[in-house]
Amino acid sequence: MAVSPAIKAFQIFFWLSSVATVPFEVKHVGKNINHLSGKGIRRVTYQQELPPIKVIKPANNSQVAMKKAVEILKDSEDGKNKEDRRGCFWMPKLPWVELFFCFNVDKLNSLFLFHFNSRARGQLEEKLNRIGSISVGREVTMNFVNGKNDSMSRSLKTNHLKTHLAWMNKWRTEFKPSKHCRITKLNENYTLTCNASSEGTAREAWTHNISHGEVHIPESAL
Repeated sequence: MAVSPAIKAFQIFFWLSSVATVPFEVKHVGKNINHLSGKGIRRVTYQQELPPIKVIKPANNSQVAMKKAVEILKDSEDGKNKEDRRGCFWMPKLPWVELFFCFNVDKLNSLFLFHFNSRARGQLEEKLNRIGSISVGREVTMNFVNGKNDSMSRSLKTNHLKTHLAWMNKWRTEFKPSKHCRITKLNENYTLTCNASSEGTAREAWTHNISHGEVHIPESAL
């Protein structure tokens, strides 16, 4: 029996209507997609559950260097002083040069100056040196207690050092931090005083206040 065009058109319309009632379910992450159902189009957002990001904090190289310096000082002293606490602080007004003092926090003595070259290659022991003296001339030369020295000949750093270490020039002698400097305490804060005066000479002292928060006491020194 032949199907009339009207009946055939009705059958096609009925088939399309039945298909449209089946919702589309698309699995997609992180984007807005459309659900198509018999009731119309609605927007659904699928969110992907990402694992938490683990933030790795870089090691504080300066505090690691200070801790190592304290260990060096303890190893070089006799047993009766090894239980004393040691603290370290950056040499004031020298932000471009890594020089820091370490001292006996309990007795306010044993004041030593260290140079830490964080940009150098090698182990920590090779980057850290205790300074025996500093001379300021055309160049700034640091003489280390292990017999080595470091002459800072780069003009920018040398000029910066000469500006902030000008008080050394007035003494016309080598700056020996362990001999020429001392530290005192008032309440919770400290005062660093460096003076090269001796018998028969009078030289202007250099002083700087150090707040309690500037002194880092490594855990091993507590």
